[in-house]
Amino acid sequence: MSSSDFQVRLKTADKSLQSKIGHDANIYLNIYDANNKQIGNSIRLQNSKTHKIPFQRHHTDEFDLTIPIVKINEIDRIDLYHDGQNDG
Repeated sequence: MSSSDFQVRLKTADKSLQSKIGHDANIYLNIYDANNKQIGNSIRLQNSKTHKIPFQRHHTDEFDLTIPIVKINEIDRIDLYHDGQNDG
């Protein structure tokens, strides 16, 4: 099995994600092909290259990802989700 390298940039809007979902929540992404089939497993976004504390207000975080895959012909969509709720 081979792998593909990607760089993901995620820009947070006027409110930080952590203020909405809590500091202990993890952010994940799923990649889907043109047939609406998920490519690989869910990928946790961690270790931002641009900020020590990711997902803060008006930040753009960059993540380098290596995804083990057989082949990607076309990426149709990417879904983001989290595993927690507001801890405040």
